[in-house]
Amino acid sequence: LASGLKAPKGVLLVGRPGTGKTMLAKAIANEAGVPFYSLSGSDFQSMWAGETAVRVRAVYEQARRGGKPCIVFIDEIDAIGAKRTEERGGGAIQDHNKTLNQLLVEMDGFGKHKVLTIGATNHPGLLDSALLRPGRFDRRIDVPLPNLEGRDAILQSYLKKTKVDPLVNTLDIARMTVFSAGAELANIVNEAGLIAIRDGNMQISQEDLFHAVQRVRFGMQYSRHILVEELMATAYHEAGHTMVCYYRNRRDRIQVVTVVPRGGALGYMWPVEKEDYVQQNKHEYVVDIEVSLGGMAAEQIYMDTTTSGVSSDLNSVGHIANQMIRHWGMGSFKFNTTTAFEYKGDWTQREASSETNRDIEMEIKQLVDGCMENVLKLIKAKRLQLDKLAKALVEKETLYFADIAAILEPERSRADIQREIDLLGTRKLVGKPPVIDLDNFGTWALPGVGGGATNPGSPGGSTNNKSPQSKDIQFDQDDGNQWSPRQD
Repeated sequence: LASGLKAPKGVLLVGRPGTGKTMLAKAIANEAGVPFYSLSGSDFQSMWAGETAVRVRAVYEQARRGGKPCIVFIDEIDAIGAKRTEERGGGAIQDHNKTLNQLLVEMDGFGKHKVLTIGATNHPGLLDSALLRPGRFDRRIDVPLPNLEGRDAILQSYLKKTKVDPLVNTLDIARMTVFSAGAELANIVNEAGLIAIRDGNMQISQEDLFHAVQRVRFGMQYSRHILVEELMATAYHEAGHTMVCYYRNRRDRIQVVTVVPRGGALGYMWPVEKEDYVQQNKHEYVVDIEVSLGGMAAEQIYMDTTTSGVSSDLNSVGHIANQMIRHWGMGSFKFNTTTAFEYKGDWTQREASSETNRDIEMEIKQLVDGCMENVLKLIKAKRLQLDKLAKALVEKETLYFADIAAILEPERSRADIQREIDLLGTRKLVGKPPVIDLDNFGTWALPGVGGGATNPGSPGGSTNNKSPQSKDIQFDQDDGNQWSPRQD
């Protein structure tokens, strides 16, 4: 660069599955205006020892052959970039180490230049430290889950390709899909289209989208004959969850509660966070435990016993309580007890004393017992509402938030309930969004890459309107059993 600065040699895209890492790479291929080689980590794998390193070398040799800047994109790079370990027989680990060594040399070896490597992974912790150092992957770009505005925009983008009812409100669907990745939102839109077609409609309606969210989250709905006594037990179970969530949980809003079987459940209560919260405090975790215990408490009050349907609820209770006491310092131990007492090294393990483990276990039990006592007290005090809610579930099978509010708080007006549904918390933009002036980018760009010159054919000319120069690598084996990229 004219300023004396160096361009990054590698960019690592990190994010949960479905957040759009590969889609970003496709956008880069469309905008870069230079040769773009697209591969996945598994493309380098071979049953023959040593061939994976040969394939890595062959790809970078072809990328440098033209003498111009180019981009190599490796999806799921952890397949070849995982940490090196000691060989313990078999040769597989040794072969992996050779492959990684070759990749390290190609990215920042003697005389290596003009190739930008872009990697994508869901597990950056698996990558070797030598691969992550400056000079190889200089820049790490975290691709987060979309926020409320992002989900709304993604839904609108996918719905543009379909026929949609003009009354569809994508913001309502975005509020139901907290912590959903872009791929999940695309699946919801596609599922809504299939539901509409099954119902004989050519347009996607709001109801289709709502049912699609439930279909993706909980599985397909089905009908079956159920014993009345089992149906009543399920209704009281879900009514218990609903009551505790409605009265105690101000962070979530109940979207629907139903006794219609879906997936592997006989019924479910579906609460959705009102906002895109990132953190939870101790009180909110306690409320989560109480909501999970609500079904068990309602069964106990209704029939003086419980069913096996509480299994998944108790798993959730145990997990949250264990995390609170052991990891989050929400008990008497104000540190992570697993790190302090049960550290696991390569071949060593230290365990906490039996007395310490006993104290931790007793704290977990006391926490859960206290939550159960609170839940039983709440449901017993509102036994009349519990019976009404269970009866309504048996009669109507499915209840929505407005129906639940009308039963549990009959004094509230419909307008007041609707205002609560429509209410959004105050939001503030944190951080300065990046602003890139492409018109002045040409003076900073590498020759032949991007830029803002008025002549698109010049070395620094704008390439925004060019089609992607993406190449999928395929390998051929010559007579000497050597692998090389296929020449098109």
